[in-house]
Amino acid sequence: MSIRFDELIEEERKAIRLIEEAKAKAEKIIAEAKKKAQSLIDKATKTEHIRAMLKEEEEKAKGEAEGILEEYRRRLTRFREVPESSIMDAADLVVREVLKFE
Repeated sequence: MSIRFDELIEEERKAIRLIEEAKAKAEKIIAEAKKKAQSLIDKATKTEHIRAMLKEEEEKAKGEAEGILEEYRRRLTRFREVPESSIMDAADLVVREVLKFE
């Protein structure tokens, strides 16, 4: 009967070791899963941050482009207001000045 009792104790020890090994493996798997999840969260956060920055820069560039376009429109309007005769007079003056040096 004592042999049977010893066998039971040995089986219990084996079971405890298996449980401890399984628990250690489970903890390792959980730790790796948490690490991977955090990595994915970090990537998603970075991606969202980059998208937000990109959107902000696009809006900024669009605003700047609209400002430049408006400035060119103002210049074009002023240029169109200059009488053609004044432009011709200016062109003649430039030609005369250039020809002076020949």
